[in-house]
Amino acid sequence: MAVPERLAVTQEARSAVRGGEGSVPWVVIHRCVAVAQRLSGVHLNMLDPTPLGIRPLQTNDLPLLHRWFAAPQVSRWYRTEATLSYDGIVAKYGPRIKGQEPVQPFLIMYEALPIGYIQTYMFDDVGACPNLFLDDTDVAGLDLFIGDDAYLHRGLGVPILHRFLHDVVFGTLRATACVVDPERENAGAIRTYEKAGFHRLSPGQPQDTGPSTVLMRIDAPEVRG
Repeated sequence: MAVPERLAVTQEARSAVRGGEGSVPWVVIHRCVAVAQRLSGVHLNMLDPTPLGIRPLQTNDLPLLHRWFAAPQVSRWYRTEATLSYDGIVAKYGPRIKGQEPVQPFLIMYEALPIGYIQTYMFDDVGACPNLFLDDTDVAGLDLFIGDDAYLHRGLGVPILHRFLHDVVFGTLRATACVVDPERENAGAIRTYEKAGFHRLSPGQPQDTGPSTVLMRIDAPEVRG
């Protein structure tokens, strides 16, 4: 299919979805057009990050979370969660929702649409990697993914990280630093963390938390300015 034909598919989809101006909510129009663009092979434009938001994960979000973990772009990096049944997801994330565990779970929102998941925790609270940070205290970790593939590679990763670090990790949680450990093969995640201000630990410090991960860190003053 030639490029002009691909563009025609996208324009036809846009017109069909709109119908009368204002007859369909903007977020529905955006989602349908984004899917049409992706399926037709048209390069996806970067999105305006202004509508991004974060809200706490709720029990009625767990079916969506379960579906996301089964999606190829997520299951490749979240192999354990991808094997869990829905009941397994409820057993793992239900206590986090209720505040019974130190991991704090959130949904990433675009307008009114949930598009991904993000969580944070204090390393002291979860008892993970106690020897990595030497004399540091109040160090947080975080994990995130985009579950809706229509929002992948749309320029949202860095704004999400900046907002979450500012408002939650270095805001509500009052951490002094944040550490992430993407897999070495996850080049896209590593680039996104670097663009957001994370840096790989320098020589003389621990370089990774295992044979397949890269340890990266950002300190609160780098985000607060």
